[in-house]
Amino acid sequence: MNKTLSLLLVITVFVPVSYSITCYKGFQIIQGQIFGTETEECENETAYCYNMTAEAALIFKIMKAGCSTYRCM
Repeated sequence: MNKTLSLLLVITVFVPVSYSITCYKGFQIIQGQIFGTETEECENETAYCYNMTAEAALIFKIMKAGCSTYRCM
């Protein structure tokens, strides 16, 4: 029993596991441009994916996406 607990302790201490999320990223200004084909892995464990869209007139469609901690609060 002691060997099992010791092994479990060694595994949890020396094998750090880091979970992160993968988000689509990109930036678009003019409507029709390709957007969201690249991905990025969020470095911060408190980060979330965000997606911002704003339209102006008929040709402008501003979009931005990626990882952020502060934009998602």
